Amino acid sequence: MPGSFGRVIRDLMLRLVFRYLVTDRSTAWMYDHRVAWDQRLAAAPTPSERGSAAASSPVVIR
Repeated sequence: MPGSFGRVIRDLMLRLVFRYLVTDRSTAWMYDHRVAWDQRLAAAPTPSERGSAAASSPVVIR
């Protein structure tokens, strides 16, 4: 919708969207994480522990 009428409709719709749809729960997948600063990371396995075939592949620690 062009012009000032379209701008009014857009602004009203965005106000409703942000008031009712953008909530703490809907954005939790981005912002609701915690870092355990007290825990230590596990040591990465050495190439001999991984095996010769896995020596060239990256290490993924889960």
